[in-house]
Amino acid sequence: MKEFKIYSYINVKWKYVFSENTMKLIVPFYNDYYVECDESEEYDFKVELVEENYPDLQKILLRGEEILIHNSEKPLFHDKGKKLDVGTVRYVFNDITNSVYEINYIYNEVYIYNTDVEMLARDGIRVSRDFVKFFVDKNGDFSMFHCSAVLNDEGECVVFIGEKNKGKTTISLDLIYKYGYSELSRDRVYIGTKNERLYIYGWPTYYNLTMKTLDFFEETKKLLPPKYNNMQAEVLSRIKSKMQLLPEDIGINRKVKEAFITHFVVLNREGEDCNLKRIIAKNSFSPYDTYTTEWHGMEIMCNKNKILSTAKNISEKLLNYDNLVVLNVDKDINETLRRLFEKIH
Repeated sequence: MKEFKIYSYINVKWKYVFSENTMKLIVPFYNDYYVECDESEEYDFKVELVEENYPDLQKILLRGEEILIHNSEKPLFHDKGKKLDVGTVRYVFNDITNSVYEINYIYNEVYIYNTDVEMLARDGIRVSRDFVKFFVDKNGDFSMFHCSAVLNDEGECVVFIGEKNKGKTTISLDLIYKYGYSELSRDRVYIGTKNERLYIYGWPTYYNLTMKTLDFFEETKKLLPPKYNNMQAEVLSRIKSKMQLLPEDIGINRKVKEAFITHFVVLNREGEDCNLKRIIAKNSFSPYDTYTTEWHGMEIMCNKNKILSTAKNISEKLLNYDNLVVLNVDKDINETLRRLFEKIH
């Protein structure tokens, strides 16, 4: 039996139609950041999960063009497939999950077909998230950035931005585990203004933790695969594989959805170039995203110059923010946190 919910996020609403089987896999992921609305509210788009095989798959395979759906360094999440446009409907076959997506451009409806409930839920999360991002970007006012963020009991929101492997996740987890901070966002955020102040919304992603990070915290050490037990941190740091986890998997139950920004922290290392404009621009994901491609074809409906203008406006506000600090991270996390507290307090 099908059920539906209406969700909202910043300036977007959508309808989600799913069965009980898929709902129990999706709702825990959704509820951290998306808000359930009254069922009578209008919405921008609809996603429906169909627990059936798409009946005309061969047509897509024979006539479709190759397409990249999601760009990832991890093979299991580097989704490719084929697309076939028929009038104002696009069909996409995902050759990783074997799902078919049917996108109706006139009515902004997406139907996802798969008999594998776990793969259907996985694609339901991915597809709806890509559409939410498209509509938030299109509607303006907020821009996506590659950041993590935490909030303490005094209402101070600390946002971390920096290149990969600068320690955004490790620093955030240390503040959550040892200093009682709440998680606001794991890897991406939307930033804009509210009441003329910088404001942030968390974004639903998984924790992608390295073996070194898993081994570092007592709360995550039990999840380290046995073959890596008793390895030195230096050896673990050379292992590229990561584990994809939800907050409840790693003992995090203090979460918030949004907040005013108190401190904007740029992570850097001693002696490295710290061009703030470049760092912020490289970690600005509206409208261009390192990982999320325009597989859905919806970009014809938006003004990218307007989206870039919003991104520039928010970036300028961050660059000129009174509480922007540059933090040189140390190999010793305790020294890094000592420097952080010294700067923000």
